[in-house]
Amino acid sequence: MRLRELSKKRKRNEEAKEKKRKCAPNTSFNIDEIPANKEQVESWFKTYVGPLNTRDKTLDPTLVTAEKAAKIIKVMQDGSGEFDTINDDIKSVLIGNTKRVILYIGSGNYKEKIKIEKDKPFISLYGEPKNMPNLTFGGTTQQYGTVDSKHSPLSVTKN
Repeated sequence: MRLRELSKKRKRNEEAKEKKRKCAPNTSFNIDEIPANKEQVESWFKTYVGPLNTRDKTLDPTLVTAEKAAKIIKVMQDGSGEFDTINDDIKSVLIGNTKRVILYIGSGNYKEKIKIEKDKPFISLYGEPKNMPNLTFGGTTQQYGTVDSKHSPLSVTKN
C-alpha cells in the first residue's frame, strides 16, 4: 500500500513540474495558450498580463521602477527622429540605465549589427506593426560568435 501512495505522489509532483515548466514566469497561463492569430493577441494580453498597476506587486521592484518612467527615443532613417541609426540610439542610453527605454524604429531597411551590451538593461526595440522596419546584417555567428562568446567561432558538427 505504501509503495502505491508513493507512486501516486511522485506522479502528481511530475505533473506539477511539467505544468510549471509550461507556464511563463510570474503568470497563471500556459505558454501554449498564447494565440497564434494576431487579432486575438490584444484581448489575450489584457486578460492574462494586464496593466502594470494591476500586477506590480508580483514583479521584481527594479522592473516596476524601470517601467514607471519609460522613455521613447525615435530612430527614423529620414532624419525626423532623434537618431537615424539604431546603434546611435543604443549608444545614447547610459551604462547602468535604470529606466525602460523604448527604441521606436521607423519603417525602412536598417542594415546594422545591433548590439545591446548587458550593462544597458531595460532597452526594448519597437517597430510600428503596420509599417514594420526590416533589420538586417550581413554577418554570421561563424564570423562574430554568439552572445558572450568573446567572438569565438561557432562549432558545427554533422551527425
